[in-house]
Amino acid sequence: MTCPVYPNAISLANIQAEFGGPSSNIALENYYAGGSYVPSGTTSPTSGAVPSSGAISLENFWGTSKGYNNWYYTYQGFSVYGNYFNYFSGTGSDSSGNIYGAGSFAGETFGSPWRAGFVAQFAAKGALNWMRTIGPSGAPAFIEGSATSSAGNTYAVVVYSTTVYLVKYNSSGTLQWQVQISSAAANATNTIAVSAAENVYLTLCSGSGYSVVNTLKFNSSGTLQWQRQIGGDSNVVGARTCMGIDSSENVYLLWQASASGTGGAYYQASYNSSGTIQAINYYYFGSGTLLQSGDPLPMMYIGSSGSQYYFCLPFYLTGSFNVSYVVGGPGFTSYCITNNSYPTLSQLNGMTVDASGNMYIVANSELYGTSYLKITSSGSLTQYAANFAGAAGADLYTGGPSIVGSNLLLQTQTTATGTLILTETNGTNYSTATEWGSTTNYPFSTGTPIATDSAGSLSVSSTSALTSTSVTPYSSSLNGLT
Repeated sequence: MTCPVYPNAISLANIQAEFGGPSSNIALENYYAGGSYVPSGTTSPTSGAVPSSGAISLENFWGTSKGYNNWYYTYQGFSVYGNYFNYFSGTGSDSSGNIYGAGSFAGETFGSPWRAGFVAQFAAKGALNWMRTIGPSGAPAFIEGSATSSAGNTYAVVVYSTTVYLVKYNSSGTLQWQVQISSAAANATNTIAVSAAENVYLTLCSGSGYSVVNTLKFNSSGTLQWQRQIGGDSNVVGARTCMGIDSSENVYLLWQASASGTGGAYYQASYNSSGTIQAINYYYFGSGTLLQSGDPLPMMYIGSSGSQYYFCLPFYLTGSFNVSYVVGGPGFTSYCITNNSYPTLSQLNGMTVDASGNMYIVANSELYGTSYLKITSSGSLTQYAANFAGAAGADLYTGGPSIVGSNLLLQTQTTATGTLILTETNGTNYSTATEWGSTTNYPFSTGTPIATDSAGSLSVSSTSALTSTSVTPYSSSLNGLT
């Protein structure tokens, strides 16, 4: 790529070098449709393409370069003894094309601040528009997940000790409100979603061993609409849950449990938009499987209806420490994939689905660094490994990828920096890899659920305990993908 990436300056010489033409005395008209030097497939009169008539903007030329539609933004939070543990734990976009991320900054010491949550907005081409840190004054905090509406309102979960806060930022980066959710040992689990009507759904775990799964609904003003809890099974594995909503605001939950003598197990439940329980089911994989421990979490994605139900559930195979997952979607029978290369060191950490029903599952790969799996609507699997950012050993914090137009928005964490990446969903800028492969399938068996639904008991109140501050990253860079 010879045209510089946005927002750097672009010259006619860059354009000539990128698309051809003599070294001097060439007019922009030569780049119109039908002109001598129009690149193939760039005649649509939209941003990122050379129009057939009228003015040619510099955006048109950025758009025909890889640096416009494909970029990665790398940042570092505080200059504290090397700085580490910077990550995005939620991504999203609005109807204006802006991109949002929320996550955490951290440093190597327990100085103040050694950890802070942040919310940020980026232009479609990756330039940072604004960034805000948030947390209690002088105390460590981090963001466990976020969801962004089409209007650009971002709802984020801030965790400080055993207290959870839900906050709302508007598209200008102004903090609108904050709500405190308290209990004895509440823990956020990256499970937050916002509906088209801007109702916000949140799942938290509480109780002994985090074995109680709480679901809360708030409106766009931060007023609690209802809360429910499912508990009664001490074998539930704390804070290992996932959640999704459909277009009717039915809520779907998955969380991990242990099944003595029957291998890895999961609960599945659903509520309607009024908080009425619709189902509680219990499933187990059977002999030959063990409960997955460590960082990997179950993942799910719900389309416009509950029938568009995608999931990716981790477990171990008996006698092996290779991480395995049962993956399922509406267009194919669920099947098992196993990490064949680096036992215990690689895991799948985020999932999204495009309008065609293709799944994208982001991997933390010791072998390939930043990578993702694409599973088509028919069930075929391809792994793509990055060759531009996130070297081998790069970590990925759970906190979803998302679809932005026809692109995939994902993130990675290295030792000192966090990176937000926008790339095509067809594997452009990636090479193929074979770290994950299919193996023996482990279908679900139905068991009898022990856990039951009841009214929620978490304390919810408005608060002003958190401070929001405009901030510029200690260091950052925007790069185009080639």
